[in-house]
Amino acid sequence: MKRIGSSVFFVFAGMLCPGFLSAQSGLPFEIVEYRPAPGQFVDYTSFLQEDQRVEDLDNAQICAYLNAQCENLPFSYLISLGGFGGSITVRLKESLRNEEGADFKVYGNAFYDPAYTPALTEQPGGSAEPGIVWVSRDENGNGLPDDPWYELAGSMTDDTATVADYTITYYVPDSIGGDIPWRDSRGDTGRIARMDVHPQESYFPLWLASDSLVLSGRLLPANARLVTKPSGATQWVLFSYGWGYADNHPNNSELSDMDISWAVDAEGNPVELESIDFVRVVTAVNQQLDKGVGETSTEFAGVEPLARPSTGNEDAAVSRIRVWPNPCRDGFWCSLASGDAGAGQEAGLYDLSGRRVANLRLSVRPSYIDMENLPAGLYLLRVGRSHVKVLKK
Repeated sequence: MKRIGSSVFFVFAGMLCPGFLSAQSGLPFEIVEYRPAPGQFVDYTSFLQEDQRVEDLDNAQICAYLNAQCENLPFSYLISLGGFGGSITVRLKESLRNEEGADFKVYGNAFYDPAYTPALTEQPGGSAEPGIVWVSRDENGNGLPDDPWYELAGSMTDDTATVADYTITYYVPDSIGGDIPWRDSRGDTGRIARMDVHPQESYFPLWLASDSLVLSGRLLPANARLVTKPSGATQWVLFSYGWGYADNHPNNSELSDMDISWAVDAEGNPVELESIDFVRVVTAVNQQLDKGVGETSTEFAGVEPLARPSTGNEDAAVSRIRVWPNPCRDGFWCSLASGDAGAGQEAGLYDLSGRRVANLRLSVRPSYIDMENLPAGLYLLRVGRSHVKVLKK
């Protein structure tokens, strides 16, 4: 959570992302747009050169600065997107094809707190600041993010608590160092409060607007709960949503992987994309917390295409079914391969005696299979003629 005593919105952490390609000579992406909402880590003074005014800043200059910082610390930095609606857009240096299974990972700094992560059947708790992921193709070939964008549907897309068309307006405060007031499309009001540990001049991205900043998108429900520790002290715990969001699960979790096949249009209809060239991440929660936590703001630490190594399971190599984690303890997530014609097909989980122990309907969107009440051992997940071995420890 946000208890880091620095006024600079970059938070450097060399051990942030295990398994990153930190030795590579260049990043697989380039930042082309940075439009943060107000927040405690947004500090425009980082961009200013000597005698330069904030009104002189432009997107190209800011992105050049960000890309230089990224190259210096590949896959070990954070960029805060601020409150709801703040975003960052990157261009992939090579088009990414939509292949079977997950296609890329968006890195953040989400983590689980073991005290609030009892089992995969429940929401893991710790620090999760979910951001919605969007993708686009460079259809006109001009290298700019000006073609149609498609949202990657996640586990909360169709939830009744999610607001599909939400707009928030942030206002520059009367005092440049004051709290940032806002009003939303539901008539609610609030503030992005200043934090003692982040005393920079302003939390408002002043290069984007002179009086107010209007941002829109899909609003996910608040994910924070105030919990009481054995000592009697209370703290905020931010719980992860199922799948499909940035900065929502730890970087080494497959639940932070993204699949291009999850793309939907403005009406929520699935879209078939052969490849993508741009990725955008947008803070999707509007949440202000006390006790030194502040606003919920998605952190961005990079995008990386996923390698496609062997799973070590001879059946999975030719199967239409993707399973993780495997082996598992209390249950596992599963989905059909991208573009599978059998999406939405009935499936079954069988023990080695041939008894069907669970029924489900598989699609390219992940489903969770609860095995808590099943004995340890080997099981088969079957869809048609395809099957994958699943081991419960």
